[in-house]
Amino acid sequence: MDVTLREVQDGDLAIFFAQMNDPEGLRMAAFTAEDPSDRAWFDARWARIRHDPGVVVRTAVGENGEVVGHVAVFGPPEEREATYWIGREYWGCGAATAALRELLGVLPERPLHARAAADNGGSIRVLEKCGFVVSRNERGFANARGGLTTKLHLAVEQGQKPMAIVSTDGQLPRAPRGRVRHATSQEEPGGCHGVWQARGPLRGDRSRRSHQRTAATRIVVKVGRWLVEFGVFRG
Repeated sequence: MDVTLREVQDGDLAIFFAQMNDPEGLRMAAFTAEDPSDRAWFDARWARIRHDPGVVVRTAVGENGEVVGHVAVFGPPEEREATYWIGREYWGCGAATAALRELLGVLPERPLHARAAADNGGSIRVLEKCGFVVSRNERGFANARGGLTTKLHLAVEQGQKPMAIVSTDGQLPRAPRGRVRHATSQEEPGGCHGVWQARGPLRGDRSRRSHQRTAATRIVVKVGRWLVEFGVFRG
């Protein structure tokens, strides 16, 4: 999905408010305001955000001019953090990745940090596609879930690119059983679960290599028998 960014306008706020009160969106985000349905609190917060020189916030606009969400970078130097919220109707079509990439492309400051619930696979993939990697995790109280939830901290350094990762069962939506190697930046040009650097061949790789070795052995045996049969050498 093609997305462009522009300055936040007054009319965007009602759309943001509706998007940020979607039950499924709140559950996935987990670490939200105590009462996101408080419109007075929402309006006061956004008034502060729009007048804070330390916050860079943009509205993400779709191909037909629709407001798909917003993306922002905030925080003090050396602790700058990226964040975004995309309306649920635009999930799965690349809107979040496109919006975050565009904002990061015009902001040279690095490192940048981000946070996501450990089971929010979609957001983790967005961040990974934009070069973020997991730095640590911690447990914290998630207002939207009413209990403790694991939160992952991610960061992107200057010039950092997505890494080849391995994800275990359940870390990403519709993940097949077993371990899955996800695309690198070369395989899948460009937002958390536990992520590890791939440390060796995956099960599929081992099976494929074993099959190749077995086939090669059969060829050698057949050639050897042929050589003996025709007197090229004697066993």
